[in-house]
Amino acid sequence: VDGIEMTSWGDLYGGIDPYSLSDWYRYLNCGQLVAAVGGTDKMSANTAVGTVRTYARLSPDEPFTYTAWMNAIRRAETFVTYGPLLEFSVNGLEPGSAVTLPAGKQKLRVRARAISQEPYEVLEILVNGKVVRSAKPSAGERREAVIDEAIEVASGGWIAARAHGRTMLPYGATW
Repeated sequence: VDGIEMTSWGDLYGGIDPYSLSDWYRYLNCGQLVAAVGGTDKMSANTAVGTVRTYARLSPDEPFTYTAWMNAIRRAETFVTYGPLLEFSVNGLEPGSAVTLPAGKQKLRVRARAISQEPYEVLEILVNGKVVRSAKPSAGERREAVIDEAIEVASGGWIAARAHGRTMLPYGATW
């Protein structure tokens, strides 16, 4: 499986459907690094093209091609969004990376940033599906939220960033 599609079944402006999100979490909980992806499919005219988008980070040495984009998805270097742009790193490593740690509790440096011209309510950091940090976006035309701190983890698993609100729900990177 190269990716799990984040969808918005029935409520096109209600954000990502919780059932597609829970499917993604199930793969991550089983230790499978699978990219979050999304698309409008255009099965009818009731959804605007680009409503839900997949952003994939290309390697600096790769050309800007469809093949390079697909390779980034296979590496799980993606985020899906209805609105905010999302940046995310753990110990300075980009999405899709693995962090190797010694046994026992460890602190990881987690940095997430969400920015949007449209309103959203919160930026969150999840560890194995549980919210461990959150930040509210600034007010004004450029809504931005940043989390940049050490987060203690007790064992292996995955970390993700998400920003969401009443009309959008983007999800980001995993470890």
